[in-house]
Amino acid sequence: MPKDKPVIFVHGCFWHRHGCAMTITPKSRTEFWQKKFDANQARDVRALRALADLGWRTVVIWECSVPKA
Repeated sequence: MPKDKPVIFVHGCFWHRHGCAMTITPKSRTEFWQKKFDANQARDVRALRALADLGWRTVVIWECSVPKA
């Protein structure tokens, strides 16, 4: 698989803001949390772009889509 250069991310819906039912926002310190979530999403975009620029193929799997064991 090295020639295909695959990268797989498994993102937590809470931390990376998927938008599903698991994407809750705490009711206290909302400004803190919003800044944290915004920074996480911006970092995700930068990472995906950087990997694409280097020729890596990426896929994101969301926590809510992974079957519970």
